[in-house]
Amino acid sequence: MAPFLALILALLWLLPAWAPDRLATGLFRLRHPRPITFQGAEAFFVEKKTKFEILYYDDDPAASVAVFRVARPPSLSILTNGKSDGSVPDDYPTMGLAAVLPALFAEKCERSFVIGFGTGVTAGELASLDCSREVVVSEISSGVLEAATFFDPYNQDVTHSPKVRLERGDAYRALLRSEGRYDVIASEPSNPWVSGVEMLFSREFLTAARDKLAPGGVYAQWFHTYETDAQTVELVFRTYASVFDHVAVWFTLAEDLIILGFRDEENALDVERTLHRSRQPDFRAALERSGIEDFPSLLAHEWIPLGVLNAAALSGGVHTLLHPVLSHQAARAFFLGKEARLPATVSLEPARVGASNSLFQRYARFLGGRFPDGERAAFVREICRHRPPACLTHLAAWRSDSPRSREYLRAFREARPEIEQLLVPGLAEQLGGLFATDREESQEALRVAAVEKITQNFVRFYLHAVPFERRALDEVWKHCRDAQGGQTCARRRGAVEARLGSLAEGLRD
Repeated sequence: MAPFLALILALLWLLPAWAPDRLATGLFRLRHPRPITFQGAEAFFVEKKTKFEILYYDDDPAASVAVFRVARPPSLSILTNGKSDGSVPDDYPTMGLAAVLPALFAEKCERSFVIGFGTGVTAGELASLDCSREVVVSEISSGVLEAATFFDPYNQDVTHSPKVRLERGDAYRALLRSEGRYDVIASEPSNPWVSGVEMLFSREFLTAARDKLAPGGVYAQWFHTYETDAQTVELVFRTYASVFDHVAVWFTLAEDLIILGFRDEENALDVERTLHRSRQPDFRAALERSGIEDFPSLLAHEWIPLGVLNAAALSGGVHTLLHPVLSHQAARAFFLGKEARLPATVSLEPARVGASNSLFQRYARFLGGRFPDGERAAFVREICRHRPPACLTHLAAWRSDSPRSREYLRAFREARPEIEQLLVPGLAEQLGGLFATDREESQEALRVAAVEKITQNFVRFYLHAVPFERRALDEVWKHCRDAQGGQTCARRRGAVEARLGSLAEGLRD
């Protein structure tokens, strides 16, 4: 037996080592053929190796962890099981705002709990704030913790911060075992289709996190609209709103979201307090590191104002540990590889809440009723960088308010490359018309199909920051004409009002 074992060991010794760069390639995300695809596996991996330099690799009990460096453009990424879970500088705004946004709105920011270390940016930004005293980070992967120092040049040298305590362990158990309460809890897990992650999106975990918040505390959770579908996004939103009475959704980059859950709404709606805190040197520096230069640019990232999701009462079930549907649903959506739209929240009550709670609207009222053109230009410039459809709505609202503004004309010229694909004939004028209620009675009749198209655009381009006038849509329907003596128009208008609520009711009076 001994000679046989010796032979086996000798053969194993002669075998080449596993290639870490191949194990961490992440082929599951390549959905379409590339020029190199049909030249064989070796050509494919040779090409990959010329683009990435692997700095670290380890197979730990939780995952296979790698650190990749790309030379041009320069970036550093942490990968688990071949999937990127954070890259600097590309993902910095998302990871930074996951820390800064909840800290900005929390009553205090002395104690924080971070779920998942990743690149360490979220923990580093929390530790960088003057109000911060302790940042506890729970990370289940020993490999991620061993690789942490590679990212110190990008995360405020977080591994050497005396404020930060790194703990290896499951976030759920670590949070439940921890003593005291936290002003900020920031959760930046991987995508919910990744095995083991869906627990962090469950109602039970969210409830545990909510109960660990101090008075005035804020819970922040990253989510995304890429590689998913509307049903999955709604499931996550419904679950969140089933736990938190006050929910807001902000975006960081085009397809990345931060969902905020509040124990109370007072600080979240105090725009003067938020303005003052954002101008403090530590917060201002943190925001600038995430690419946000001023307060209007910050407000541009509010997507669904506080309370709108709660008022929308989205129909359907929630994700729980006893009925864990998220992972399966998210995995099915992942393989489609499309971007999901957020749920429509334009029915009467959510629209009323949005018009009242939008920080853009509150800041305008704080300034005396309207945005100065210079600040509005900064707001529009920021949103046009990330979300062209929203950019088009804001430009239409600005044109309606100040059609001769030079700042508006300059902003429109700057934004044109981003919105070019949206500028189908008549769309800009159509959206502008939805901000006005003085439609001429002499207006020519509109066919049913045209009125329904305008209604679809009302829903698609609706923003709580600059809500369309419902009575403007009411006027459009009054001009609907059909060959059945108005019966088709009346029937379809009834279906629209069943979904959106009364169109004749104003929300900004």
